[in-house]
Amino acid sequence: MLRSPRAASIVEGHIGGGFVVTPPGDTRKLRFCGLLDTLKAACYRDYSFRKARSAAGTPAALKVRTGLARPSHGRNRGRVVHQQVRVAINAGGVRAVHALYRSMTPQAAALFRSFDLKRLEPVYAEFADYYEQLSLASAIDLMCVRRDPETGRESLVLLEVKTGYDNGFRSGTGPLKAPASLKSKYNNSPLNQAFLQLAFYRKMIERNYPTVRLGSAYVVQLLSSGAVVYHRLPEDIVRASDELLACVAKLRLGRLKRREQKRAAAAAKAPATRPGTPQQRRASGAARRRR
Repeated sequence: MLRSPRAASIVEGHIGGGFVVTPPGDTRKLRFCGLLDTLKAACYRDYSFRKARSAAGTPAALKVRTGLARPSHGRNRGRVVHQQVRVAINAGGVRAVHALYRSMTPQAAALFRSFDLKRLEPVYAEFADYYEQLSLASAIDLMCVRRDPETGRESLVLLEVKTGYDNGFRSGTGPLKAPASLKSKYNNSPLNQAFLQLAFYRKMIERNYPTVRLGSAYVVQLLSSGAVVYHRLPEDIVRASDELLACVAKLRLGRLKRREQKRAAAAAKAPATRPGTPQQRRASGAARRRR
């Protein structure tokens, strides 16, 4: 799987989000949109972390102290944790992390300690894949292997890693907008948003790597205290993955169609190009000026 031409076809991310993809057997560099904006628009467009915390009504005395003063501090910490995990798994282990960052964050260190308890062997971080028809791509936080102690069979376990969210991981501002089968059961909390990501990733791996044996999938929450909580992807969300893909595809194809319509309208309004090459047009202009 990791050595397949498809796995090597996403060559880089680009500024502003998204991915640059060179499909196998092609030379073009195609810009694909990232998943999260489309997923939010389709399934939880009304969510706001600030509103969710306010609606939860948790007294200040009961809120967990995180040591973070601003939301940007939490985002920065989460970014560093993801970077360190990627370096440790893909590029040289813990020594590489210490060489680049001097020390590993407590959250990243706790994540690595948790692997033994869950019988997980990490194999790759930030594995990117895509849907060509939707011009849509995303990266799975962590792929691990788990071996069944009785049969010895290995399965691929997908992890979506979230750092922090100590005060509001389960708090939402209302039900999910889609898929329809989940609206009455799940709110639009960060935990359920991450579950939808995992369900989408499972569907993407099933489609593009049908020979891979998929096991359980988890949202892994790295708390400020250093504790690690594994939230298993519920089976009803797994069963709704076809419905989820249909919701995302409908929204994404609609956006692509509108984009093409705008391009066609702009091209129709553009002045007709004069005949001849640019060099010929410059030469004829110079000849007219000499007359």
